[in-house]
Amino acid sequence: MNNIKASSNGLSLASLIFGILAVLGSFMMFTTPIFSGLAITFAWLSRGDNKLSNQAIAGNILAIIAIVISLIIFIMLLFYMIVWAAEGLDALFYTFEQLL
Repeated sequence: MNNIKASSNGLSLASLIFGILAVLGSFMMFTTPIFSGLAITFAWLSRGDNKLSNQAIAGNILAIIAIVISLIIFIMLLFYMIVWAAEGLDALFYTFEQLL
């Protein structure tokens, strides 16, 4: 029984660590799916027959936050690339001025 509890604690700790790495790497969009996927997977593997531990829940929340940050950055980059391609750099600078 202690062996199962120890492996569950190790997996939930791994989920928390990968959740933190996902948030820290969310500005590099290629790392977010990897770290977030690992965080969510380890959280659910640590579950077993009982509920998720606090570390596993924190890992899941951090992974979801990292995915949201990465999606927001991707949408902003896509928007500005479309504006730049359609109207040139002048329109892009005008858009920045309007936002500020």
